[in-house]
Amino acid sequence: MAQSLVELLPPKVKVWFAHAVAGLITADGVVTESELVFLRETINFLENVDEINQVVGEVKNKERPVLQTINTDSNTAAMILIHLASIAIADGSIDQAEVDYFKYVGKKLGFDPAYSEEILQWGKDSIMLEKRKKGLVKRAKKNKIF
Repeated sequence: MAQSLVELLPPKVKVWFAHAVAGLITADGVVTESELVFLRETINFLENVDEINQVVGEVKNKERPVLQTINTDSNTAAMILIHLASIAIADGSIDQAEVDYFKYVGKKLGFDPAYSEEILQWGKDSIMLEKRKKGLVKRAKKNKIF
């Protein structure tokens, strides 16, 4: 079984990532069940109960935490941002508050806003492709193509 991105992160980066997830899923003021799945997966890798409670409290209070700049290699930073994009689009849409927080997170990882927007566009494209795939499958079943 392949290890998850979060599992591979150093402890300090795991905590930072969990706060970033909390901020991202609360940015639009609505926390969906699909977003909570990501949060649960993330906090499962935290070792300190106080840290877990703090992250859960941020979500309950719909807080967007202030993040410190995190120093990690560029590949890990990019993978973190891509994973966060998946979370941002988990509910099938993204509003301006989420975009703004996502760019903020990207900046804390060392990326400029244009790169963060490019990653978000990848996420939006992924949503469209998934919807198209589902439509094609539905059409095939309806027309008994297979």
